[in-house]
Amino acid sequence: MARQRTVWAAAATAALALTLTACASGGSAEPTSTESRGAVALSFPAPSQVPIWSEVLELMPALVAEAGYEFVSDDPNLNSQVQVSDWQAWIQRGDVKAIMGYPAAADALVPVTAEANAAGIPVLGYTLPWEGTAGVLLSDGYADGYQVGVDAGEWVAETYGTDAAVPVTLLGYWDNDFGRERSTGLSEGLLSVVPNAVVNEVVAPTLDDGYSGVQNALAAAPDTKVWLAFDAASGLGAYQALLDSGVSETAEDTLLANLDVDTQVAQVLADPDTFWRVSYGATAADIAALSAELLIAAAEGEPQDGELVQRRVTADNAAEFAG
Repeated sequence: MARQRTVWAAAATAALALTLTACASGGSAEPTSTESRGAVALSFPAPSQVPIWSEVLELMPALVAEAGYEFVSDDPNLNSQVQVSDWQAWIQRGDVKAIMGYPAAADALVPVTAEANAAGIPVLGYTLPWEGTAGVLLSDGYADGYQVGVDAGEWVAETYGTDAAVPVTLLGYWDNDFGRERSTGLSEGLLSVVPNAVVNEVVAPTLDDGYSGVQNALAAAPDTKVWLAFDAASGLGAYQALLDSGVSETAEDTLLANLDVDTQVAQVLADPDTFWRVSYGATAADIAALSAELLIAAAEGEPQDGELVQRRVTADNAAEFAG
């Protein structure tokens, strides 16, 4: 049977809003069935370091419980071998019916994905597929990054001129396909508008990396005013580092842009005068609901693809992303 595809805009439907209002506490909900139908699992490589992942995991138990499933998750802390071990433990439990994951290292998950498939457990990729996945929650990393880069470039052109050789620091990640697509999109989108910008690439998969990346970039190029972050964690680290370096929250000559919006980012974006000027994301509620839908479908023998579309977040709609 051909896989189905579910496409979600980041704006929640009225029905979803009602469901998530009931589940917003993150506590357990009574399953619709009196007997458990098994468990489904969602594995992020470092949810304790990426706030939006933590927010998604808080919402998931109640969502899957409504369909009669238990929810399990882990925190491998960016260690691919720990993530593999966690998945092997889930396979050995005997009651896990589907697994979704964002890999710490995709190649490392190929063998354990084969083990899951041999045990009759479908594996879904979170934002990217790899060998053996039965479906994927898609997000077009390159297109999303490119749009953020274009929007940032338009501000740079207006502020410094289209031909200015403006120094730019890109806080990105190139160790997996999704991070690479986002980071490349950010750079190429910016350069499509301001081709003479000088982009300095810094690896920054976590909040701490975003913070230290800004510190190092400012030490090397103190006149850097433009910062592009590939996710919320690196953006938050960059934001705090800029404030700590003496940049005013309302600095008119500075731009921070990013992908992904969690509660902390949304709280900053609620101020229309912040230098955090460009941000695109989906709400944790949207991500959790689509993840739950895809996991339940896979557990019931109908693996699907889904697509999550990010949208521009401003002071006007930031409250929707604030948890």
